[in-house]
Parts: sequence; C-alpha cells; structure tokens
Amino acid sequence: MVIMWIMFIFMFILIIISLSIIWMDFMKMLITIEFSFLIMIFILMFGGMMISDSLIIFLMVMGASESVFTLTLLMLQGKYKYSNMKLKFITW
Repeated sequence: MVIMWIMFIFMFILIIISLSIIWMDFMKMLITIEFSFLIMIFILMFGGMMISDSLIIFLMVMGASESVFTLTLLMLQGKYKYSNMKLKFITW
C-alpha cells in the first residue's frame, strides 16, 4: 500500500513537471490533472487491482473538487458564460 502511494505521488510530480516544461497554460494544466484523476479512478476500479476503498474515495473526492475548482476559475476569467440555460465554452 505504501508503494502505491509513493507511485501516485511520483506520477503526479512527473505530470506537473512535464506540463510545466512544455509551457502549458495554468488552466490547461489543471484540466489535464483533473483528467488524470479520472483516468486513475477508472484504472483502479476496473483494472482488478486489490486496493483499499479509502484510496478510491480519496481519488473520487480529489477529482470532483478539482473539476469544480477548474470550472470556477474558468468562469471567473470569463471563459464560460450562461446562454439559454447552458454553460458554453467561449475561448480556450
């Protein structure tokens, strides 16, 4: 279990370093990290790995909070707007 946590931390450090090396925008970096959370949840739930439920719950909560945080920042920057009761993306 400790090795799995070390592996996750190492993977996130590699993701952040690789995204900052290619000079990716901060918002694109947050969206990419959010998708990596969702991909990890998918792999862990359907990959047949024997893991604890607390790790799954932690990743689900982190993925949900990351998506809410990203959407809030995009709305504050004016890149999302409401029109006809739908949330539309204006510019990347």
